[in-house]
Amino acid sequence: MGDCQTSVHISGPVNHEEHASENSQYMLCAALVMAIQTNYEYLILMLMAIDFKCVSELQSASRLNAPRHRVIVGRTTGKKRDEILQFVNLDPWLLTLGGTPPPGALETKVRLRRTLWFNPVATYQPAEMLHVVTQTSLAVRNIAGAAAHADIVPVTRELMVTRTVSFILISRARGVIMRLIWKSVDKMRCFRKRSMLPFLGFLITFLLFFNLYMDGGYVLEAEKRRLGETLMHPANTERYVHTFTDLSNFSGTINVTYRYLAGIPLPRKKYLTIGLSSVKRKKGNYLLETIKSIFDQSSYEELKEIVVVVHLADFDLAWCENLVQEITRKFAHHIISGRLLVIQAPEEYYPSLDGLKRNYNDPEDRVRFRSKQNVDYAFLLNFCTNLSHFYVMLEDDVRCSRNFLTALKKVITSREGSYWVMLEFSKLGYIGKLYHSRDLPRLAHFLLMFYQEMPCDWLLIHFRGLLAQKDVIRFKPSLFQHMGYYSSYKGAENKLKDDDFEEDSIDIPDNPPASLYTNINVFENYDATKAYSNIVDEYFWGKPPCTGDFFVIIFNKSTKISRIKIVTGTEDRQNDILHHGALEVGQRSVETKQGRQCTSYITLGEFKGGNIEVNNVDHKIGFDIECVRIVVTANQKEWLIIRTISLWTTQPVSQLRK
Repeated sequence: MGDCQTSVHISGPVNHEEHASENSQYMLCAALVMAIQTNYEYLILMLMAIDFKCVSELQSASRLNAPRHRVIVGRTTGKKRDEILQFVNLDPWLLTLGGTPPPGALETKVRLRRTLWFNPVATYQPAEMLHVVTQTSLAVRNIAGAAAHADIVPVTRELMVTRTVSFILISRARGVIMRLIWKSVDKMRCFRKRSMLPFLGFLITFLLFFNLYMDGGYVLEAEKRRLGETLMHPANTERYVHTFTDLSNFSGTINVTYRYLAGIPLPRKKYLTIGLSSVKRKKGNYLLETIKSIFDQSSYEELKEIVVVVHLADFDLAWCENLVQEITRKFAHHIISGRLLVIQAPEEYYPSLDGLKRNYNDPEDRVRFRSKQNVDYAFLLNFCTNLSHFYVMLEDDVRCSRNFLTALKKVITSREGSYWVMLEFSKLGYIGKLYHSRDLPRLAHFLLMFYQEMPCDWLLIHFRGLLAQKDVIRFKPSLFQHMGYYSSYKGAENKLKDDDFEEDSIDIPDNPPASLYTNINVFENYDATKAYSNIVDEYFWGKPPCTGDFFVIIFNKSTKISRIKIVTGTEDRQNDILHHGALEVGQRSVETKQGRQCTSYITLGEFKGGNIEVNNVDHKIGFDIECVRIVVTANQKEWLIIRTISLWTTQPVSQLRK
């Protein structure tokens, strides 16, 4: 076994039933985490989390129709692993503990010796393995329940697993012997029963005393010395226990008392919160420019719907005080109006930043920097939970496009009725990542759980997948641009730029809600809706079209269109364009056997080089448009890619939806 650097202090005794319940739940969580983090040999075991408050919440969020008792799967390999995962319908690393594990628990590994009463995983079918899981989990639960009533019991990983294994062995042996006893008693004659009674009494007495002996906390002297050393380790303080218990409910906010450095939250929820976290840089400081860009690029009406929250996450209080004075001088009006808040999470709420795991061969200072950054953002997200309906994450060295909020609202409105976790408006790091505010508590807990495992932008990808959004949903043009030249890490040069960024976000189309149809043969899953979504790397792809083939958009409600732009082909497949085609708009829709169709069309223009763009459409026709149709006017041998269909209306899309 490797060195143990983690212990959990369990407070007691418990005087009230509700406290006992909470403490018992916390102890079960602690027991499972300790078992998961223990490094034994050979066998990877699965554990089950039982009766956590967060389990139903996570199941709902991840859209998994699985049993109430969730399973944590270790990283086995080969065909057997796939069988197990298929049986339990679970991603390999989905974690449902409801608490934050100590460092190193991300992979959820539990390894036990071959000397236990069951064989390696390879000899078990999935159903049998699940039975083993259940028994092991119940054993840990019983140990945790007993420990919850103890008087300040320190629990190490080795001790927890020793007790767990002992309990399993005793329970297993007791069950086997009792079955043998009753089977024997059934078949024995009376004189044999009488002769066996003393022997059976001896066995039962021995098992009971052995059970009491193990439950009494048998610990070797070496283990006692090691336990004392562990308790003295600075990383294992009450601060960690406090954080651990706070994370027992993923849907609730973390209990942190923030310092308000400037401004106070308004009682009314806004539409969007813009979150920034900033620390002292060795070279350059772009925070003031970023705040200025946010406000300058927003109209008066847009300013009413946003709140900017700046988390000054540096522990240098003098630097924070000086920066707050500058912010107050330059943005006093926005602070008074409740549009700008400056906060700080006290250092005592941070987990230990010493002795962190050096994943990916990163140097120690790099690991410390990115681990603290994860916690910085976790506390920022936690604070912003109830300020607005949506939240967008920015860095402190970002420039915004003009009227970015209006562009965001267009996209959010267009996605109504569809499931999403994260929408992306920049392809760089964690700039321009948009979330529902209701998901912020989960994301804050998630970043805290795995703060030392990997950088923040990687964790965001895992979080998105955990909540069942498999694909990236990124929009062009990008609304936010990285402008810093020097990184906040050691002042290193950082010249990253987003080449999809545009200063004016007016080019984001409205694309009112509609149904799409085509009689062109579709290739695989590149269906008609992909051309209308305006998501990066999504497009319609069909087999060679013939004269008279069509691609039609039928709006849910007739609307005034000011501009239409259609692009075919891609950079990789420049010949898969519409070589001969026309763009038409229609009215007087009627219901047919094939669905709703327009009966009258007007041609707006011909495709040239595979593209077409028509402006002032509402001035060229005298009716509200119900349909837009692309018609193929000549046979072609090449396949057809319709990359984007972009429509701009003369009225807000929200009104069209109503």
